[in-house]
Amino acid sequence: MSTRRDARERALGLCYESESRTADIATILDALPAAPDPYAVRLVEGVETHRSEIDALLTKYSEHWALDRMPAIDRAVLRIGVYEL
Repeated sequence: MSTRRDARERALGLCYESESRTADIATILDALPAAPDPYAVRLVEGVETHRSEIDALLTKYSEHWALDRMPAIDRAVLRIGVYEL
């Protein structure tokens, strides 16, 4: 059984992959040979479900940074963090 830290790392990789491939998370999850930890799945599905709300918050509170100018990995970390909060 993996830890929450491990699940978060896996979720980060999945969110990054989803954005870099411009594929929805269901497509990414279906293509995996083994299902990730249930907590990782919960995180990535939650981020995708609430993405517009999360992105609106990130846009509102990021100073001097447009969301599209942030590195993709930074966006993924911030989205997961906002979702967990």
